Amino acid sequence: MVRTEVISVNPGNTAEGARFVNVSARCAARIARRPVLSVRKSFPVLNFLFPTQNAGLRLSVTLLVLRIIVGGLLIYAGIAGLAYSGMAYNVALGNLVVGAMIAIGLFVRPVCLFPAVYYGFTAIGSIASGVDQLSLMYSALSLLLCSSGPGKVSIDEAIRRFAVKHPKFI
Repeated sequence: MVRTEVISVNPGNTAEGARFVNVSARCAARIARRPVLSVRKSFPVLNFLFPTQNAGLRLSVTLLVLRIIVGGLLIYAGIAGLAYSGMAYNVALGNLVVGAMIAIGLFVRPVCLFPAVYYGFTAIGSIASGVDQLSLMYSALSLLLCSSGPGKVSIDEAIRRFAVKHPKFI
């Protein structure tokens, strides 16, 4: 065996890492206490339906407000369609159901695909007669919610937490 000697750059001085051992231990303990909301990679459908987000409270509240606004607009469109018979009965009823599900945060990602596709095609179909801004807005907001997910303040997050704690029900 070869004998080696360690040469110190600052002999007699304490290294920076040795001074803050207590802080490092507290940070490691704090990270260890965080709840892990990851589901095994063998459940891609569960990860799509109930996405996890490492977002703060501000983003979650913003997504909640956006969900309530989009859901309210779709519910209003459904009620107006049923009351004034301006739209087909099944589309008006679909707007009511989809708007309610988006507002409460239930299956937000797959549900947002329906208004995004329907109103997207409606906007494309109305280009000849003038662009329908309301259809474009519904489609864009639905795509935004579909890509971002529902946020932490939703029924989807509660279902995900239950599924992570009790994986035998999956």
